[in-house]
Amino acid sequence: MRSLYFVIVVLFLGIQSSVAQEKQIEKIISFTKKGSIYTDNVDWDSLTPKVKEAVDLNANTTYDQLAPAVGVLLDALDDSHSQLTHHDKRSGRAHPTDKFERLNDSTKSILRSGATLHITKLENIGYIRIPGSHNEDDAQIFMEALCGLDINSLSGLIIDLRINTGGNMWTMIAGLAPILENGILGYFEQDSYLSEWKLKKNKIYSGKNKMIRFKKLCSLEEPLKIAVLLGPITASSGEMTAIALKGKEYVKFFGERTAGYVTVNNQYNIEGELYYQLSSGYCLDRDKNEYRNYVEPDIEIIGGDAFNYLQKDQKVIKAMEWLR
Repeated sequence: MRSLYFVIVVLFLGIQSSVAQEKQIEKIISFTKKGSIYTDNVDWDSLTPKVKEAVDLNANTTYDQLAPAVGVLLDALDDSHSQLTHHDKRSGRAHPTDKFERLNDSTKSILRSGATLHITKLENIGYIRIPGSHNEDDAQIFMEALCGLDINSLSGLIIDLRINTGGNMWTMIAGLAPILENGILGYFEQDSYLSEWKLKKNKIYSGKNKMIRFKKLCSLEEPLKIAVLLGPITASSGEMTAIALKGKEYVKFFGERTAGYVTVNNQYNIEGELYYQLSSGYCLDRDKNEYRNYVEPDIEIIGGDAFNYLQKDQKVIKAMEWLR
């Protein structure tokens, strides 16, 4: 009798789990169908049952149960930026494109060793390499490093975003506030509605929402020529940081087209700390040029990276030639 009771309880719990996960995946499908910029890429009638079938009911957590289904969904949409997240776990396409295939050995090496903030002077040209960051407190660290170059004494500045793989775009942009002017830096576009990225004194806004507040440590007294370096792993918020510099006077971009994670992602709560981040719009620069695929350099330089010996780095060399 006890065995029968145990079997009935297990079956009941299994049915409960199945029903719960069906509701969760239906929620994700509904968000995607209504909000994805890629919604017209698929036949929802045929895709929906395939996504539901991919839910792994044998997995131990809701995240692990839903991740395979989300992977099938995003593969069908050809969406490389949306993802399911739970704390530090992230899951996107089941068969993602290899975003590292265009990287050379120098870039792979610095990523393996840990991409970190780096500043130096090359002759009288300042150089700052800004890595990706999710930490809002890094805004002040980036700014302190930038101001430490004594920007008003420089003949030019190189901002290296080649190993910036993303994170919190407001952190990176705030870190560059000393070389930015108050006003519009870019836009999010969703459903034909534009939301401004605006710098106002020691705050950055997205529309009317204050995204970050910081203490400005220095500022430019005169215009300064700035070269921005881009590469294949400049991604997501790293790309948006680049977009915030597009259209600014005396700025030119060198290197390779970026990784192509330039969509605006809306975040939806599925349950508890489980979230679904969905590509729902595009980014525009201050001149309202739209970026749908990636950020292009003004001067293309393929390869030639030498992070450990910048004097031989071809992107740095070309940038310095323009800055002199």
